[in-house]
Amino acid sequence: MALEAEEQEARINSLQFMIETNLIANPKICRGLEEYPKEKPGVVPQSKPAPVASLPGIFVSSTQETARFTDHDVFVCDALQGSQDAQSIPRAVIDILRKSGRVGQIRLRIWVSYEEVSLQKL
Repeated sequence: MALEAEEQEARINSLQFMIETNLIANPKICRGLEEYPKEKPGVVPQSKPAPVASLPGIFVSSTQETARFTDHDVFVCDALQGSQDAQSIPRAVIDILRKSGRVGQIRLRIWVSYEEVSLQKL
């Protein structure tokens, strides 16, 4: 978050704020953040967030208006997470659910493994 801003000065100010308010409290990290601009003037890296579909998380938060609707979990297998289909299909499902206007919370989740359970055992 601190390194996402387009302007370098905004990135520096954000990091300084985090140091001064003790959001970053580790002394080694604080020293490194304070010294870096002095050692490399004009060079403050910028970091952009990863594409939405590649990260698990909440895509539509619950609100008072959506509380009465059904929540949905969209799962992606971790072994296939990097494939184009595993990126595009969940995004399409989330977009369809979002556009329907009749959903509660939508979460994208990554599953690591599963074990099939027969219907008789349920």
